[in-house]
Amino acid sequence: MLQMYLLCFKVISVIVNDSIVQAYLKGNSIEDFHDEWYFTHSTVAGQIGKNIFTVPDDSIKQKAKVHVVYASLYQAAGNFEPINMPIWDALFANWRETLETVQVDLILGFPEPFDATVERDDGGVQRIIFDMSCWTKYLGRCDIAEVARNLLTHELCHVLIGKQIPQIDEDMKNTDYHIALDALTFHEAFAHLVSYDAKEIGDVDWDTPKLAEVRKTSNETMRNALRELDKKEQERYLYTAQCGDYYEKYACMSGMLYLAALWQRGGVSALKACFDEGYIGFAEKCSEEV
Repeated sequence: MLQMYLLCFKVISVIVNDSIVQAYLKGNSIEDFHDEWYFTHSTVAGQIGKNIFTVPDDSIKQKAKVHVVYASLYQAAGNFEPINMPIWDALFANWRETLETVQVDLILGFPEPFDATVERDDGGVQRIIFDMSCWTKYLGRCDIAEVARNLLTHELCHVLIGKQIPQIDEDMKNTDYHIALDALTFHEAFAHLVSYDAKEIGDVDWDTPKLAEVRKTSNETMRNALRELDKKEQERYLYTAQCGDYYEKYACMSGMLYLAALWQRGGVSALKACFDEGYIGFAEKCSEEV
């Protein structure tokens, strides 16, 4: 039986499972967790149906790093408030009540670079999974508490999208390539928008030369992806749509910057209208934005 802890968030409460981390930090073997559902049923890294458990570094130095990020995440979660709350209020009815049933798993054993993901457990319940070993790469580079808040904002947004539009999660794995790309792009666009640079949307300069270049490159890749007919290449496009270096995740960037442009023209109400229109055809809309 997994040990569970209840954390009272400033805005919401979620159930947190940290059994693996506790065992690891105590010096116990975590091999017993090898067959947990998040290793055997995970969709990360395109390894659906395969066990992706990876034995983490258990050196004293690495354990010290894991302890730091775990403690920081635990503390940050206890004072959690989402970034861009006005957008949450507009898009997701009763989001506070919805998130009270969310479970967060603090684990070790995922391969790099999968520090955070949303998966459904054996009972079909959505869970947020954070791998503490993968998180250690942030040490010395940024404020871990800020990163924690940002990632929680991002991943909880995914949960809310799945709750608000039930079919979208299944369609991310649809055998129809274009439906899968639409669902994926829609999901990632909104989650990236509300969490971009850990800032409120109005505090971001969306018109920098860097973002203009990212938009151009991402939209070009999106157009190529939409035209692709080869099955193997389609699989590659679905993978690179959301995996890799941050600004090279073409679907995430194309979608996010499309939504940012909508917000600049029409504010939160424009985002709400786009959300209500749904995800079918969304990837093409993003690719045409200039």
